Amino acid sequence: MEKELRREARGEFFPSQWLQFVDANGPGFAQPDFYFVRPDSVLCIECKLTQHPVAWEQLRGLYAPLLEKLYARPVVCVQVCKNLRQEIGRASCRERV
Repeated sequence: MEKELRREARGEFFPSQWLQFVDANGPGFAQPDFYFVRPDSVLCIECKLTQHPVAWEQLRGLYAPLLEKLYARPVVCVQVCKNLRQEIGRASCRERV
């Protein structure tokens, strides 16, 4: 997937970049799968074999706030998965993007 994303990159491309932060729990690290820094936004992509709500928790609860603080622009989050889970459904994917 990295090869395809790198080829289609619009903006600076960061695959598996470690981010260091300090919050109420002390020092921590985060590693989004991929993100692109564009002039007006950051696109953050989390890849999973099977669609999972944990990916959204990571994207919205950790990666988006860190990237917004780091780059001072809005973050668009995308979960890319090969297999969709029936109980989550395709409609909720579109609603969350």
